[in-house]
Amino acid sequence: MLDIDFVDEILNTTEACKFLKVSHSTMKNYLRQGKIKAFTTPGGHYRIYRKDIDDFIEQSNKKGYKKIIVVDDDLDILELMDTVLHTEKYNVITVCDAVKLGIKVITEKPDLILLDIMMPSIDGYEVCRSLKEDDITKNIPIILVTGIDLKAVKNNYIKVGADSYLLKPFTPEQLLDKIREYV
Repeated sequence: MLDIDFVDEILNTTEACKFLKVSHSTMKNYLRQGKIKAFTTPGGHYRIYRKDIDDFIEQSNKKGYKKIIVVDDDLDILELMDTVLHTEKYNVITVCDAVKLGIKVITEKPDLILLDIMMPSIDGYEVCRSLKEDDITKNIPIILVTGIDLKAVKNNYIKVGADSYLLKPFTPEQLLDKIREYV
């Protein structure tokens, strides 16, 4: 008879991505670089023990990686920022809906938020204003990310309490330089 104590939860890459809140490309990079232990099935698919994911999280937290929440409804932009920030050793949490951001901010306690202005349900200005008015979240640096005309952003980002802004399109270097100003 099999002793249940020796059975560990095994996740596929999709489940591991959801658990760690990272993209598939980031997960594959972790696996290829050996940052997360995994094994492959006879069909060549990665499988990961839950304990190995927990170990990865613990090691990441010990290394003091800064945590950044990226909010954008454009999945390509989320993927780009996720990839760039992970290569620089940031812990990245991606959110594609501004309404869900409030819960993530409280549960994740980020060091910085990258917030798109043009969101479908509620705009980034309103989200930023709400976060900056709340005693729990007011000290988290917020960088607004937008493709909107520069004059409009210059006139509004300070009014809503944002710490800075970044115009799309941007290079990975511009993104990282802006983040380094705050974390």
